[in-house]
Amino acid sequence: MAAVTALRSSCRAAGRLVCIHRVRSCSSIRFIKSKYVCVFDKSTLKFSHQQRLFRTSAVSCGQIVQFKLSDIGEGITEVTVKEWYIKEGDSVSQFDSICEVQSDKASVTITSRYDGIIRKLHYNLDEIAYVGKPLVDIEIDASKGLAPEEDVVETPPMSHEEHTHQEIKGHKTLATPAVRRLAMENNIKLSEVVGTGKDNRILKEDILNYLAKQTGAILPPSPKAEIIPPLPKSETVPAAPKDKARKVPVPVSRPIVFSGKDKTEPITGFHKAMVKTMSAALKIPHFGYCDEIDLTQLVQLREELKPLAQIRGIKLSFMPFFIKAASLGLLQYPILNASLDESCQNVTYKASHNIGVAMDTEQGLIVPNVKNVQVCSVFEIASELNRLQSLGSAGQLGTSDLTGGTFTLSNIGTIGGTYTKPVILPPEVAIGALGKIQVLPRFNGKGEVFKAQIMNHFEAQLSSREALLNRATRRFRERSEEFKKPFLKADTCADALSLKFSQILVTESEHVRIMTETAVCVGTFTAVKALWEVRIHKINEELQKEKEFRQRSAGRLLLVWEERAALAKLKEKVINEEGRAILRIEEEEWKTLPSCLLKLVHLQEWQLHRTSLQKIPQFIGRFRNLVVLDLSRNSIESVPKEIGQLTSLQELLLSYNRIKSVPMEISNCVSLERLELAVNRSICDLPLQLSDLKKLSHIDLCMNQFTTIPSALLNMPNLEWLDMGGNKLQELPDAIDRMGNLHTLWLQRNEISSLPETIGNMKNLSTLVLSNNKLKDIPACMKDMTNLRFVNFRDNPLELEVTLPPCENTEEEEQQEMFGIEFMHMYIQESLKKTGNLESCTSGPSPIINADE
Repeated sequence: MAAVTALRSSCRAAGRLVCIHRVRSCSSIRFIKSKYVCVFDKSTLKFSHQQRLFRTSAVSCGQIVQFKLSDIGEGITEVTVKEWYIKEGDSVSQFDSICEVQSDKASVTITSRYDGIIRKLHYNLDEIAYVGKPLVDIEIDASKGLAPEEDVVETPPMSHEEHTHQEIKGHKTLATPAVRRLAMENNIKLSEVVGTGKDNRILKEDILNYLAKQTGAILPPSPKAEIIPPLPKSETVPAAPKDKARKVPVPVSRPIVFSGKDKTEPITGFHKAMVKTMSAALKIPHFGYCDEIDLTQLVQLREELKPLAQIRGIKLSFMPFFIKAASLGLLQYPILNASLDESCQNVTYKASHNIGVAMDTEQGLIVPNVKNVQVCSVFEIASELNRLQSLGSAGQLGTSDLTGGTFTLSNIGTIGGTYTKPVILPPEVAIGALGKIQVLPRFNGKGEVFKAQIMNHFEAQLSSREALLNRATRRFRERSEEFKKPFLKADTCADALSLKFSQILVTESEHVRIMTETAVCVGTFTAVKALWEVRIHKINEELQKEKEFRQRSAGRLLLVWEERAALAKLKEKVINEEGRAILRIEEEEWKTLPSCLLKLVHLQEWQLHRTSLQKIPQFIGRFRNLVVLDLSRNSIESVPKEIGQLTSLQELLLSYNRIKSVPMEISNCVSLERLELAVNRSICDLPLQLSDLKKLSHIDLCMNQFTTIPSALLNMPNLEWLDMGGNKLQELPDAIDRMGNLHTLWLQRNEISSLPETIGNMKNLSTLVLSNNKLKDIPACMKDMTNLRFVNFRDNPLELEVTLPPCENTEEEEQQEMFGIEFMHMYIQESLKKTGNLESCTSGPSPIINADE
């Protein structure tokens, strides 16, 4: 005790000791209340008369600061912790994201105020954190000092871990919480990534591009497995005793077992805010008014403007028109764009039209609003609405987007609803609801029925002034039904003039004063109206011409960019194999081929399979270097005449399409050696000019509508391979032996009932397939076809039944063909026996064929 007393005295004499750096392999005793930190040697110290030893621990190099949750604003006192971006032991820098919290109104990202190491997280996910309470404990360097409002706690014994997060010093890096989380998961420092967004903001694409350059693709986290309780084992009915016959089984009742349990969860975040708001809203006395609106003209106008909106990158729905129409109605009835105080004694008329739009998101019902609608065009409203929808889907709407609303529109038409009763959103005094647009029959002024686009509109107001709400709803209906283009784009000269000319500022009984920026006209109503109508008509004509010119220019520019993108995509599909430049596209959507393909006129082979190609382009004739044109398995309906310009073409493959006829210009492809038109199902003839193709040796015409072998094929001297299976052939021509070089002939699945005697003259024929026909006999002339090696007469109604002799061993039985060469010779032999011409049969070749043959 004397040693401790002396040590304390020396500390008081030297002053308050602020910080002592950590000494390796030492022990410590902390006197927190007296603000002293004493460091001793490794030797064991004994105190008190009982000789008890003090417990010692490793000294931490810093001090612990309790980082408290600051006031978020809007009167929020509690938030829900939705996501932690750090964990205990991580290093953080100033402005690094710590966590994301969700209040009743918006999601907020909390950033660090210090450089240090995270020592403790005070909350788990989905727990409630309170403003002013500690959020995390951060160990900072004591030499840098502390903020006076933060608390210092004793350093617990812990080891220093390697930090895995980025440190950003000297400047603030702009990035969303989702981007920071992605960078943290992949161990990327944001200071090393170049941002391409506004104000050098780092986007998700920047992280992905940086990661692709460094380590490759990012693997998404594996989803959590869903735990399904096991089903109860089924009970069986006891078996009936054997001594009782046909006893009706009695079903045994069994209890229904269900292993699910009730679950109670706290209402937090947007759900909690929605409950509070709806509870307060239902205390408001509501008066509702419903009407239907004819939107036929608006539907047509939207279709006309959609291409222009797409050029601007805007998704144009009906909602921007309704928002603008509501704003125009609020200009005439400002009482609906107001709010009441809590005591209902004062009304505040809002200058801005901040119209809210109810959105159904994963977080619940939220109502962001479009600011200052009264000065916005429809396109500007649509752009802002697209932004709010994207942020709402991602759960990233800010407080400014969710507050300050003056009027609300609820659209249930997106989910198919027709009628609804909206609830006023306090402190607003009115709300509108929109149903789905339906095509319904209506009567015009002449009593004729016409097709109309009808939408049901419901509006609710706080007070009971039925006439006011009726007039306001009628005003909204008129604006929606007769929407004019000047409200679409107020930044163009034509629209601005049209708006200014139509503004009636002062109205009197017989005179009207119309004011613009440059002139004031006073006179009778008829004269002033006629004057401005002539001027407006002339200006609109000039501006319409200018607008059409701009649209044509924009269309041409857009077409140029589309062709450039298509050409770049086609170049990626070009490969080189065996010295050939090949365009290979498999299972991609290319219904038409762009003209920019002419930039690749050097191609020697096309391979386009399953691309839904509907038409061969007419510029195909300019690809003079094409050797192979393979367009199988598409949706081609016709072959252009320009294909005859491909004089170097050797293979034309058009199977599995919808071609109905073959143009005679194919006969100009003098180098053609292979032609495939199988499975088109509509071709019934070939032009006679194809007989001029002297090099054509392979033709596939199966699965079409041929009733006989075309005459063009009989005159092809070099034809060696022919497939006409699956057609409607009823007989073979007598001149079939003119195809003297034919060695393979497929005629399966036809309706052939007999073979001509001239078939025996086809000495070079080695393969003949006649299965699934209607043959009743095999002609005897076929016994002289010495080169025939494979034949098939299966599934034919032959008159004679011939059974092959049994084989001596299993190996010979496996090689024996039931309806092949041996069967054919035995059938001919049996047929000649029956007719008495057996001698001519025995003088022919032996019916026994060696296995080697």
